[in-house]
Amino acid sequence: MKKMTIYIVCFLLAFVILPAAILITATVSGIGKKYEIVSNAQTDVGSIMIGDGGIDAALMNAGFNGGNSEMKIKVYFSDEDVTREMTLEEYVAGVILGEMRLTFDIEAIKAQAVASRTYTFYKILNGGADDLRHKDGAVICDDYSHCQAWENPEIIFESYPTEQAKEYYNKIMTAVESTKGLVMSYNGEIVQAYYFSNGGGYTESVEDVWDSEAIDYLQSVPSVGDITSESYCTIETFTPEEFKQCLKELKPELAIDSEDIYESIENCEKSESGRVKNMTIGGVVFKGTELRTCLGLRSTNFILRQIDSGEIIAVVFGSGHGVGMSQWGAGVMAASGSTYEEILLHYYQGVEIVNCSSFSLPS
Repeated sequence: MKKMTIYIVCFLLAFVILPAAILITATVSGIGKKYEIVSNAQTDVGSIMIGDGGIDAALMNAGFNGGNSEMKIKVYFSDEDVTREMTLEEYVAGVILGEMRLTFDIEAIKAQAVASRTYTFYKILNGGADDLRHKDGAVICDDYSHCQAWENPEIIFESYPTEQAKEYYNKIMTAVESTKGLVMSYNGEIVQAYYFSNGGGYTESVEDVWDSEAIDYLQSVPSVGDITSESYCTIETFTPEEFKQCLKELKPELAIDSEDIYESIENCEKSESGRVKNMTIGGVVFKGTELRTCLGLRSTNFILRQIDSGEIIAVVFGSGHGVGMSQWGAGVMAASGSTYEEILLHYYQGVEIVNCSSFSLPS
């Protein structure tokens, strides 16, 4: 009975109520036809030949100048506790592998390249080298919870059959080469190019996630393609005691009996996109981001319910903080024919795509 109840709740929420709201919004906003959901189509990206020289040779073959003429940055590798220097474009290639699903169409990979390069440039121009979590002058690190994940693209050949490895490697290099030097700006300033896995149907406004003022290009927009992801809807189950202990570890002042904790939930404040901003439990106020962390949820877009067995379930939509570009939404847009420029302009509305040479580097 418990499993059946969970399945019914999840089915109604994931495949009836929320999708209907998303599709209505998409139709009203005029994006329904353009972002028709179709299966990902693989693109022929075999335009870059892979020789024996590794990533640097591949970048040069793709049209990069290489050598000292390329802008170089220092990257801190947290697990190894070491800082290494590499070209900006070599770094972007590694971020694509570390952060993006390579089964997506090439235009989505290009969008990721520009977003990652923009994120990096923001760090360069806004004190990344002074960050205490970086060392030896590094402007950025490979800790995905702090900056961006990074993997050497050459490891692809250790992880996939040869032909598939070549396809993925070439796709990365094509995305980097075809967007070389491109970043996003807004009113002449470098953009804070946040991105995440799956928005559950909508992205989130930055001020509703972090203690931040509103930023025009980081406002909630529909992300229709998210519904096709396996991470679109997930469920976490807790006994009342487990639920209480998770919350009490975060806020020890919580004092309520386990059997009463669900009934004590009140004053749930949600953002326009439906994510939890604040919720009072047992008389204690929790931020949505705090609940996401202590309960181990994929996003703050969740609904709490108590089922007949007494267990508390969290039905969660999407994966990630929700600010900026939804990678899964970008993948579906690309498969539907959108260019990387159209993808970026949808998720970061009002920005311009410019060459990074437009910005003066700190001395």
